[in-house]
Amino acid sequence: MIELFAALLLQNAALEADCRLTADLQSGRRSNRVRSLTVDCAAHDDPALQAAAEQIVSQIDLDFWFGSNVLIAGQVWFEQNESGDWQALPGQFVIYSNLQIPVRLVESGYRQLSCAYAAHPDRRGRLADPETLCFIHEFSEPDFLIREANRDLLHDLERSRMLPTAIDYCFEDEVHITASVMVVTQFSVEPEEEEDYPELDIVSLCDAED
Repeated sequence: MIELFAALLLQNAALEADCRLTADLQSGRRSNRVRSLTVDCAAHDDPALQAAAEQIVSQIDLDFWFGSNVLIAGQVWFEQNESGDWQALPGQFVIYSNLQIPVRLVESGYRQLSCAYAAHPDRRGRLADPETLCFIHEFSEPDFLIREANRDLLHDLERSRMLPTAIDYCFEDEVHITASVMVVTQFSVEPEEEEDYPELDIVSLCDAED
């Protein structure tokens, strides 16, 4: 009976598969772009998976430039739905522009920044109408620095892409950044003494939409 129950669980479980992703990059003097993305699912020997993966990846909007802080996924995941069709698992970044702490924030003496964001990835992989919320880990949080941090995060989200899915969903995440500053003296270069700031509990922006 136990073996039969386990077999039924395996039969009802969604079948997942990972495929290798390769990016053809174009490098520029100040920024780069992705010319094309190639997906390879040959390890699973499933023509239907390969065709679905190619069709999904081809939808991603690549018409944008990004800076040096970009990360590009090396693999993407798919699952079979109840009809046996392959679809993308939600919540996967294909191109991610990694948030950096604003220079003016560090120059003003601040070392830690926490931000939350939420967005609905669209059918081209873009993070549509993102909501952002940034905090500086100090009692005094200058409004102009908070605005700059939010602008930088929005800019990075505009230069990021997620794997398109057939469903509409709200994706959210948090970013916590600590800047390391080197103090240069006449005789040596030493790291600035770091303070231990607690991470903030940031409210769910997706829940705030309800």
